Amino acid sequence: MKLIAFILVILSVGPFLAFAGPKLDNLDKSVDKIDGIEVYKDKSIKFLMGKEAYAKYEKEINVSWPKMTSEQKSTAIDKYSTGIYMHLVKDIKSSKVIPKLLVRLGISMGASFDYMAKYKIVIDGEQFEFPVDDRKSVRENDAYAFVETVEKECKEADLKMIQKLVGSKETIIRFYLQNGHMDHVVSAKEKSALKNVIEALQEMK
Repeated sequence: MKLIAFILVILSVGPFLAFAGPKLDNLDKSVDKIDGIEVYKDKSIKFLMGKEAYAKYEKEINVSWPKMTSEQKSTAIDKYSTGIYMHLVKDIKSSKVIPKLLVRLGISMGASFDYMAKYKIVIDGEQFEFPVDDRKSVRENDAYAFVETVEKECKEADLKMIQKLVGSKETIIRFYLQNGHMDHVVSAKEKSALKNVIEALQEMK
């Protein structure tokens, strides 16, 4: 009888456990009570650059700001690194989940910079181009660096593109500025973070 009772308990909570889902464990959740939303972000995001990009940016900072302390340097690199990532925005009342793709370009203040006009994501040779509406980009700067972040709501075609990116051998983002361009090679860490969010999105549907 005890065994039967135990099986019945497991069956009764099974659907709940499936809804809770292990994939969401990879994400951090924050709640905005004013806007009535929950925001889910990958836990690994602090930011996303790989070792080579980090070393390049550190060298750039050393040249531009030789007197910066190690702590200041680390903070600047984390805050202003270039990368691509996603987060999920869930409306608390309707439970609707909106996936959003964000690309970020960071440049040290010692280097010349300009605003993004568009960016292109090249996935194993396949190209996807996105214009940048300056009214929808967020620009920040301080004594050390300039950063511009562009956010877009993901449609079905965007999600398919991201799935290709996650499984790609090489993905390069080219940021087109008003004067020239800058390239960023998407790191394994970025791909892993995108994969975590995509999997969580499937779980939340």
